[in-house]
Amino acid sequence: MIQNVWDGASHLQRLREEKARLLVMQGEEVVFRSEGRGIRPLLKVSDSVAPESLHGATFVDRVVGRAAALLMVHASAGAVAAIVVSDNAMDICRRFGVPVYREERATHITGRDPGKPCPFEQAVADVDEPRAAHSVLRKLADEMGLLA
Repeated sequence: MIQNVWDGASHLQRLREEKARLLVMQGEEVVFRSEGRGIRPLLKVSDSVAPESLHGATFVDRVVGRAAALLMVHASAGAVAAIVVSDNAMDICRRFGVPVYREERATHITGRDPGKPCPFEQAVADVDEPRAAHSVLRKLADEMGLLA
């Protein structure tokens, strides 16, 4: 039996080489690139890239928690590669059939303040639907002044 092996490691190598924090790729073509931190680049990708360019794309990120995974699924991600992926993010991707490559496992994602939970992770802790998560996260980011 021939198995189609997806090489997430090469995607992470490209992320590092480009000194980016997020790449959205269709094949080898980068359709979105960001050096921004946190959840903001994932919220902006749906505003700046045509939906057909996102469908089935590979999202290559540094850290993926539940909030990021829900946004990636909402954007019709075909695969996810990340340096760190939380257990909750793995569960979301598995439930929606999105393959994940990760270098490191995290039990949870913390915020920028040491020891404090990520407010975006908290906001979607009980949200299971990607569309609803997108609305919740966009509203929170707007309230925090991150989308200005």
